[in-house]
Amino acid sequence: MKLKIFTDSSSDFTLDEAKKLGVEIIPIAITIGDKEYADGYDLTKEEFYDKLINGKVMPKTSQPAPQKFVDSFEKVKENNETALVLLISSGMSGAKNSALLAKEIVAYEDIHIVE
Repeated sequence: MKLKIFTDSSSDFTLDEAKKLGVEIIPIAITIGDKEYADGYDLTKEEFYDKLINGKVMPKTSQPAPQKFVDSFEKVKENNETALVLLISSGMSGAKNSALLAKEIVAYEDIHIVE
């Protein structure tokens, strides 16, 4: 059994740190004005804080779309792996709901979602 670990970008791992640890990051969406970013992928923490401090529009965040999890979970299923998904609290984000929906869509029992 091979274990694949996932987390959302609220974990604050950099992409390099996650890669070294073998962790896949599912990005939270950040919208600033009319532009949407994938947290950690096309907007670094430093850029986010710069926009927060110096921008005229407050950033908004939203949970990862279920499809982001579906794409990753399908690979886990194809490879007959076990997925451990560590997420921010459901009281702070809907990421867990997106992951649970994706697990249903993929129909694979060896996906374990923890908040």
